[in-house]
Amino acid sequence: MRKILYSICIIIVFLISGCGVVDLDQTETGDEQRQEQQDTQGAQNNQGTVDSSIESPIDEQVEHKIEVPILYVIDGDTVKIKWNGQEESVRFLLVDTPETSHPQLGKQPFGEEAKAYVEELLAGSKTILIEKDVSERDKYGRLLMYVYTTEGKSIQESLLEEGLARVAYVYAPNTKYVDKYREIELEAKNRGVGIWSVDGYAHIGHDHGYHTEVFEEDKPKNGEENSSFEPDQNGQCSGHIKGNDSSSGDKIYHIPEGNYYNVTKAEMCFTSEKAAQEAGFRPSKS
Repeated sequence: MRKILYSICIIIVFLISGCGVVDLDQTETGDEQRQEQQDTQGAQNNQGTVDSSIESPIDEQVEHKIEVPILYVIDGDTVKIKWNGQEESVRFLLVDTPETSHPQLGKQPFGEEAKAYVEELLAGSKTILIEKDVSERDKYGRLLMYVYTTEGKSIQESLLEEGLARVAYVYAPNTKYVDKYREIELEAKNRGVGIWSVDGYAHIGHDHGYHTEVFEEDKPKNGEENSSFEPDQNGQCSGHIKGNDSSSGDKIYHIPEGNYYNVTKAEMCFTSEKAAQEAGFRPSKS
């Protein structure tokens, strides 16, 4: 009997010990699996966090303008700046203004007005904003840029709006704003302002430059040096002196170099100041 009880006890102890070992192994295995799952989930979460914080490459970011010191205005479409410690000429992309002192073309009508307008836009500014397209320089070594005032006003767009420039020198890949510029150019032409006030002087869509010969055709012939004539339908005088009756009743004439010449609609045109004065007009004070 004792032997039987002893055998039963040994079997019970054995069974209890065996169950304990199985439970421990299963617990350890489950813990390892749970830890592995947590580690995997954490890695996935961490990977997701890293991906969302990665910045886009520079060439995929929105291009921004660079502020540089402005030294002086060369002409209507070129300025001198300080760039990387050197003086550099900046040529305005996609526009062309009449020349002021070209070695072959000389001084063209509305060239001085364009230069004066740029100087006015930049008056008091020590810096300007420039924006690159794709190609950075032209064959003359000048920087090719879109140019803005420090307030962000586009110099190119302003010149086109005033009829002091035309869209020109359109060469791929530097064509970022060409469609917008052409819309502004056409609006100015339709208004007949600036270079568009004289038929045939400028043309849309070609790079033939400005046709100063149209002014030669309008020059007075012998014996007509001190004559007068009617302005065109837009109140323009083909580059000659403009006579205007002011709101105060004064009869004032404006020479092409005057500050208010471009904005004045003429009642009468004169080929000389003498002719204007003989007609009772006095010179503008500015």
